[in-house]
Amino acid sequence: MLDQHLRENLCLTAKEIAHYVKPRWQIAYSESGMTQLLHRLGYVYKKPRLIPGKANAEQQKDFVEHYQTLKAKKAPDDPIYFMDATHPQHNPIAGYG
Repeated sequence: MLDQHLRENLCLTAKEIAHYVKPRWQIAYSESGMTQLLHRLGYVYKKPRLIPGKANAEQQKDFVEHYQTLKAKKAPDDPIYFMDATHPQHNPIAGYG
């Protein structure tokens, strides 16, 4: 049953799992004890890799063509502004689990 719960729910720490186990089966585990149990059950503690978003090459090509056209047609003193609806984060941090 614990195995099924862990497959269906993402738990980030052994302490979180121990808190789940205690009221359900009336067994109290320390953090290190739960870690040992999880290792015996075949679970490992991993840090996920950060993967950059997927870029669409065709859309990028279209944008560059549109930008080159716009740049060629504008007056020399007219600025070009770039706006984005996202907030990029410098050095994102991946959680563990």
